[in-house]
Amino acid sequence: MTEKPKPKILIIGNLEDNHLKKFTNNLKKNDSKLCMDVFSTNYLSKKNYSSKEIPFCNNIYYITRHFSKFVYKISVLKFFFYMLDMRFSIKTQLQNRYDIVNIHYVSFLFLFVKSYLFKITNKIIISPWGSDVYRINAIQAYLYRTIYNTADYIATSSIRFRRDVQHKFLVPDAKFVNLGFGSEIIDLISDASDLTKEQAKLSLGLSNRYVIGCGYNASPFQNHKMIINSISKIKEFLPENFILLFQMTYPKYREYISEIENLLQQEKLPYIIYSEYLDGDKVVNIKKCTDLFIHIQKTDAFSGSVQEALLCNTKVINGSWLRYPDLETYGIPYYIVESIDKLDDIIISSINDRREIIPIQLKFEIEKKGLNYQSKKWLDFFNDYSM
Repeated sequence: MTEKPKPKILIIGNLEDNHLKKFTNNLKKNDSKLCMDVFSTNYLSKKNYSSKEIPFCNNIYYITRHFSKFVYKISVLKFFFYMLDMRFSIKTQLQNRYDIVNIHYVSFLFLFVKSYLFKITNKIIISPWGSDVYRINAIQAYLYRTIYNTADYIATSSIRFRRDVQHKFLVPDAKFVNLGFGSEIIDLISDASDLTKEQAKLSLGLSNRYVIGCGYNASPFQNHKMIINSISKIKEFLPENFILLFQMTYPKYREYISEIENLLQQEKLPYIIYSEYLDGDKVVNIKKCTDLFIHIQKTDAFSGSVQEALLCNTKVINGSWLRYPDLETYGIPYYIVESIDKLDDIIISSINDRREIIPIQLKFEIEKKGLNYQSKKWLDFFNDYSM
């Protein structure tokens, strides 16, 4: 019996982003014969990687500049020439035909290249990232509708995120497929199921401390200052051994990190900040050691860090504006704060609450959000829907 030929896949996205690297790397890891090229949309790429350096790609393409350096210094014209460069680069470099083109992170630029993309592929699937949905204005949303409705499929793994995409871009229900990035950390946590909170704390030098996690990156959107201000009001009501933990390894906002550290010192709060690269084992220990995780960022599409916390039996305070229907199937597994000015009360009540509110059934569902599980689902999709 003749083996079905492997589909040819083109990924379009920022190759400088670690999420995209992990996504593509795991696809290749689960299917070494996968035919996959990448077109990197990062205009000012720090480095042009070769397929030898990134073995998960067969071919890697980049946006190249076609005009004099002078024109790029004119702020009014810079975007226009970037658009032309992307269009020319795609037209001149992408000569192969692909079974599926997968677009990561939708931007205005795709309005100018979508017609050409359909000349080189049978199917286009869009993977919105969240900020390209929640952090755009009404005019951008209106223009992006053309891109979303031209695509054959829209990949979302969250019920809430799917509804938001559908509402904002008026996308027909039939276009959606249940596919997501998947979390490498979820896989690592699952593999370390025997690791206890006490062991994790010991490895980080936090034995006998009550650890309160404050957000999961260095973006101001995490509302760190508001968390600190709330805790300052109630510090005498918290466990005497409490310590605030900040994961701020990305993005590299050094000034903002210093600002947060100065505020913590000013308020005389015990804290630890992780601002440098963390390997997988250390990230797992950080997730496992946390007793309470405060998640009140402005927007969040995928709730990856919330799921990781729940999988570690960590109490979670979640903003009411960040509700996740797919995590509430078996009951609400987190403490909900309706507004940030009520955060101090919720912190105290959640710490004092002795109930177990994280259903065991939910943990099994969260494990399916791991990178390996999701990669296999993507490979099944590529094989089933490419022809």
